[in-house]
Amino acid sequence: KHTVLIWGDSFAAHYVPGLVSSTQQSYNILQYTAGRCPPVLNATIPGAPNCQDFNQHIADILQRFHIQTVVIAARWERYWGTHVNKAMLEHTIRYLKSNKIAVVLVGQGPSFPFNDPVQFSNKTRSGHAVSKSDPRINSELQGIAGYDSFFDPNAYLCHGVDCMLTNHGKFLYYDSGHYSTYGSNLVSGNLLQVISSGAVRH
Repeated sequence: KHTVLIWGDSFAAHYVPGLVSSTQQSYNILQYTAGRCPPVLNATIPGAPNCQDFNQHIADILQRFHIQTVVIAARWERYWGTHVNKAMLEHTIRYLKSNKIAVVLVGQGPSFPFNDPVQFSNKTRSGHAVSKSDPRINSELQGIAGYDSFFDPNAYLCHGVDCMLTNHGKFLYYDSGHYSTYGSNLVSGNLLQVISSGAVRH
């Protein structure tokens, strides 16, 4: 089986339930994630003192588990332009590519100015909300060199900045941006198609 590693923070981890249920045994899905720790070598993150060491161990993970594709995802809005920049991310991608690994870069997904989507939806009587994520982040991420495929979750969840909170009466998030299990299942099927298209080339 083709082995896929999901590397990043909790915004990487929330894709895992959907990927595991979507793969139907066609891929090995492995998770290497830590809260508030973007998948960027040498990144120093305030409030996450172990992040740099955590990311340095990626070399061991790649070798030990014979990783063929890496999906890198994060809540980029927390780091981009402050603790992480274009050069650092491109260096990380070059490192993965030097190990003959396919790289899928996942953009910033929707995030909201509230922590309780159920309460917000009941108060506004709406199954939609405006995402506060800066769209420039994803356009800049997309301009990064070296990755094989780019996945923008907003393309499946939003029209512009107006994003679905619910689908068929089920909530896609459980807080300000992390997918519920239902949301993960909904989005990760599309991510899996992007992973598969990149994996075919390797």
